[in-house]
Amino acid sequence: DTRICKPPEIKHELPILTRMEQEKLVSVCCQKLDPTSIGVLLSLYAGLRIGEICALEWTDIDFSNRIIHIRKTIARIHAQGRQKSSVLAIEPPKTAASHRVIPLCSWLVPLLNQVRSKSVSKFVVSTTHQFVSPRTYDYRYHRLLMIAEIPKINYHALRHTFATRCIEAGMDVKSLSEMLGHANAAVTLNIYVHSSMEMKRNHIEKLPL
Repeated sequence: DTRICKPPEIKHELPILTRMEQEKLVSVCCQKLDPTSIGVLLSLYAGLRIGEICALEWTDIDFSNRIIHIRKTIARIHAQGRQKSSVLAIEPPKTAASHRVIPLCSWLVPLLNQVRSKSVSKFVVSTTHQFVSPRTYDYRYHRLLMIAEIPKINYHALRHTFATRCIEAGMDVKSLSEMLGHANAAVTLNIYVHSSMEMKRNHIEKLPL
């Protein structure tokens, strides 16, 4: 019998923001400081998924203790008895690990308070009483990229950027894995952590003579 060998799967790393691109995006977000930009900052500095950002309510943020509770996400579910095959709905996180608590950067707290003081919605990134769909929010995110003059990059890349920056800062993988909502640290290392030439060079320079 002729054996058929499948070619090895080629895994393409999702691009992340360079440090310069991240600085430009943060600068634009801080200047605009509206529901869309504050959500981008939360994804960059807390690793939230786009569905989690869209479902996040002000009551999920503990300002006193500077922590964010991830309790729900926006998911597309089957619509029974309707012409549409599916609808968007607020659902609990898919896994127990995704239900988590994330520490909040202290410098983000006053920015969040400024946006909250003008908010008319219970949802952090919405300007109405309804939640924003991930597709709509993704469109608004790409408008911010255009303002910051950053090439198009997937929204999920913000989460990857957060993970990589945490590793670069010396965070242990176990802590990072819990903040990202992974069941185990292997997923964090294999998928969400991108080594950079700068990181490799720093480690090489630390080798003893």
